[in-house]
Amino acid sequence: MDVIFFSDVRPDAELLLCRNITEVGSLLWDEELIEIVLEAVKCRIRIGIIEFPCKTFTNAYHSVATATKYNPDLLPFDEFRSLFLETCLMLKDRFANELLEELHKNDRFVNLWVDLENVVIGSISQQYATTVFRSDSNVTNFSDAFWLASRGRMSKENLMLFSWIAIKSEFTCKLGHLLASFIRPEMIDVMNQCMKFAHSAYRTRELLVTMANDKELMFRMKCPQSTLDISKAHQKINGADSMNRALRTRLRFFVFTLEQVVSHFRELFSDKVRYVFKEKREEIVNATSLKEVETAMADGYKKMSDLVIRVGVRRMVHETMDMFMNMTDEIRLR
Repeated sequence: MDVIFFSDVRPDAELLLCRNITEVGSLLWDEELIEIVLEAVKCRIRIGIIEFPCKTFTNAYHSVATATKYNPDLLPFDEFRSLFLETCLMLKDRFANELLEELHKNDRFVNLWVDLENVVIGSISQQYATTVFRSDSNVTNFSDAFWLASRGRMSKENLMLFSWIAIKSEFTCKLGHLLASFIRPEMIDVMNQCMKFAHSAYRTRELLVTMANDKELMFRMKCPQSTLDISKAHQKINGADSMNRALRTRLRFFVFTLEQVVSHFRELFSDKVRYVFKEKREEIVNATSLKEVETAMADGYKKMSDLVIRVGVRRMVHETMDMFMNMTDEIRLR
């Protein structure tokens, strides 16, 4: 048993996920007991402790056995198994508490969570979008734009963890095995989806505002040539001018209305993402057990996924936003 708690092999991140146990044939071991042991080992690997004192399990077992009234010289198997299980549970709880303390140490987890919120939907995301998507922007290096947006808005200890993939317009976060075991790659993926939706909405809004204030663009919007007779040329010109003015007025109103709708969608979406970050941050800060942290992370992933998934009503919302964005690009190109 001590072999499980004593190893000099560097842990791999994939070892943090316990395998599924489908069949166990042993009087001592069953699925529940194996899961307990694996959970205990997983806690140690997450912390990064790979060198354990010898006889970790043996010493724990003796401490449990000493506190009982069992006769060590004549110990029935059922009693031995009960002591064995109690020892495993004790070690699992001890290691889980140590992991929770390490997670909260120096607010490392909460600080990272706050920085992720700023990158996805907060001040960093806003500054990046303003720099890249404004009408007079001449940014060509998007990685530098992300780096500049992060400076002064992200904790120093986390600044070097983040990088920007320009070709995908996504961020990456290189985490150690402690934090990476809670913030899995699929969580980063769904955060990127939330961020990209917010960026797309911001870009669309900026284009609409620019178009609404672009007098030359509005002036270029003219009605199709009339088929009036040449003898009525002066009526044709006056009529076309009147129709063009009406068209520009309607176009300006349409652009203004579209900008309001896109802004409303963007703010509504951003508020929901912020709420998920805020809710999960409070749950993590107040967590008294490792299970509460894991539950909070799983629920946070589900709620963020629900915001970007294209199913049911949310599919209609995203398709409507896509339509508005496409309409904006068509108006701008004309």
